[in-house]
Amino acid sequence: MKTVVAVDPGFSGTRLFFYSFDERYPALDTGKTRVEILRPGEDPFSRLDRVNVTPPDVVVLPGGSYRPSPPGVYRLSDTLASDASCIAPWHPRNQMTIMAYRYCLHKKIPGIVVEPMNSAELLDEAVLSGYPAYKRRGCFYAVPQRAAWEHWVSRHRETGRDLSGITVYLGEEACVSAHKGTRVVDTSDPIMGEGPYGWRSAGTLPATAFISYMHEGGLGERPLRKLKEDSGVYGYARNSAGTVESLVEALTKGDEKAVSGVVGMAYQVSKEIGRQTAALSGKIDVVVVCGPLVVLRDLVDGISRRVSKWAPVEVVREDLVPPVLIKEGIDVLMGKSVRDIS
Repeated sequence: MKTVVAVDPGFSGTRLFFYSFDERYPALDTGKTRVEILRPGEDPFSRLDRVNVTPPDVVVLPGGSYRPSPPGVYRLSDTLASDASCIAPWHPRNQMTIMAYRYCLHKKIPGIVVEPMNSAELLDEAVLSGYPAYKRRGCFYAVPQRAAWEHWVSRHRETGRDLSGITVYLGEEACVSAHKGTRVVDTSDPIMGEGPYGWRSAGTLPATAFISYMHEGGLGERPLRKLKEDSGVYGYARNSAGTVESLVEALTKGDEKAVSGVVGMAYQVSKEIGRQTAALSGKIDVVVVCGPLVVLRDLVDGISRRVSKWAPVEVVREDLVPPVLIKEGIDVLMGKSVRDIS
């Protein structure tokens, strides 16, 4: 038997997925996946040492924010860990990249990352930010957004042409991306706080006003925590939005702050869909919505009302991240080659 451990980190906690399989029958059966939810700050690899006599055969992570790289599956290496520690060391995915590399090195087992976030192939004009010293990046939630796009395209490929559309990730951070065929040609950058706000994180803020606010000490000693964990819908609704479940309950009860925060998020996401539609010259076949917040009917309906005149809105309610990560882990153990970051 072989064991795959997939680790999906976030600001509000980490999900661990355990999957064991017989090498003679490697086909993925998601019903056999065991899941554990860890608290924020809890080390998943210390947890593995406590509960497992032997280490897993492979550790799989969703890609973090590294140097620009093509889509694909990459070997967890010193170069990736170095990128993670330099580019966005505060982000959960980058922190987990560093921790996983150390664990795999110590245990002498392979580790892989699936779909680095900075893997969109932006249009030439999309790279320009208006400030010459800073180029926009093609950074997005690549695992769920690519999986959601491919899920939809696989059912419509009989059209015989490249399809164009928008994917929307609704989670702790929000992200809206423009797809043309297999390429992502523009996207908001959730790592850098560009685009709509999410469940826990701020989006684009007015630049000059924000600089003044920072100079006045408005965010205190931990500005990144304020922007990435205490903002978004949570920033408006506070304790009633501490978990997705509590947010659903607050919306059901008509909690004014929760409703206001979600309505505002729907508005901002819709505006970003309009921007990405313009990047595709107004020609889109679909808007595909995915992520943990698709359970919020008020949010999804608020988006659909504004954008469905441009294209149908398709909601992917399945959690596509675990099966993608586990399947890639199985494939590597069965001999599939992986890329090295360069």
